Amino acid sequence: MNKEISFDIAAQFEATGSGQKLSLYVPNKDKNGLHVDQSVWVDQTIRLFSKLFGGATVFPNILGAWLNKETDQLIVEEPQIVYSYMTADAFIKAADELKTFMYRMGNETNQGQIGFEFDSTFYLLDI
Repeated sequence: MNKEISFDIAAQFEATGSGQKLSLYVPNKDKNGLHVDQSVWVDQTIRLFSKLFGGATVFPNILGAWLNKETDQLIVEEPQIVYSYMTADAFIKAADELKTFMYRMGNETNQGQIGFEFDSTFYLLDI
């Protein structure tokens, strides 16, 4: 029989939790498959997340693909994922600045959409 155990991790480790996780997928190609300067956007995302939430972490490039429905072209790319943990209040306070940043990144890198995750749900922001 599997028994659920009630365990207060924060109390046990004398630590505090940060709440939800926000992850932003930083592209290295545009919607036509042309390379973009990903390092500039990774740096800007790290700086923004650190300012808003106190820190950020970057996964190394991963391999991904998506179908450009306008051209029927498969775009294979290596996005980097930048993520940070924050409280719900911090996220709500930062929402407008985050949205503005995502639109700017999407426009300046010629994206059709920008992908991000919040609290284990994936979203696509149409550019």
